[in-house]
Amino acid sequence: MTGTTTPRRRFAVPRAKRRQALRLLILEWAVTLPASGWTGTIGRLELELYRTQARTRLPAVIPSGSGLAIVLRAERGTFADLGFTVTFTRTASTRFIHIKPAG
Repeated sequence: MTGTTTPRRRFAVPRAKRRQALRLLILEWAVTLPASGWTGTIGRLELELYRTQARTRLPAVIPSGSGLAIVLRAERGTFADLGFTVTFTRTASTRFIHIKPAG
């Protein structure tokens, strides 16, 4: 065999389906939010999503760090449909996510 080839995964999940699974997982978590909202770090949200995933068995790949923040920014409309606003703040060392009731 000449040259090197990268083996392809035969049963890889298409990217669009991975995004949809993550969106469903975030939605499952969001519908359980208290009426007062939620505030925490990206790490804390990641933990919450893993707990939701264990409970619901949704096959989503949860990104960490800034990848999760990017997904949350893209899902602001989903949170707005549920009556929440999503904002981000940061200190010198920590990023916070604030999911608060709209209005």
